[in-house]
Amino acid sequence: MDKTAALERVRAEGYALARLEPALRDDDGVVLQAVATTGMALEFASERLRADKSVVLAAVTQDALALTFADEALRGDKDVVCAAMKNNFIVYTLASRALREDEAFMLQLFRKEVRDQVLCGFMPQEIPELIAEALRERETRKTRALAEPQ
Repeated sequence: MDKTAALERVRAEGYALARLEPALRDDDGVVLQAVATTGMALEFASERLRADKSVVLAAVTQDALALTFADEALRGDKDVVCAAMKNNFIVYTLASRALREDEAFMLQLFRKEVRDQVLCGFMPQEIPELIAEALRERETRKTRALAEPQ
């Protein structure tokens, strides 16, 4: 498959990235389009692109839970974690331990960036289940998307 056809597929359904050959899953343009469509498609990007800050930023901006598939170094990147948390604050638990322990950064982030989300009433003990539920929903969507004929 050529790049033009791959771009059309991932524009229609980001999870189509999973069906592409490895060279296309390592193509910056194809992967950026896939994660802009479906952030969780980051799972199928090459290792190199899961460690690329611009790709991961695009993915977490579309779906904060894409942080799950980001390279560990980027899970400790303040810009990436901030972008993800602006989308959905509960992903703070997916940030690197070092970043979660950076009290000044986390306090500023919660006060200035995600305060309105926090005020919605979730309790900290609910967050692991909320993340698990959201990941199950996305897994169902992924399974349906990948089951469709090409």
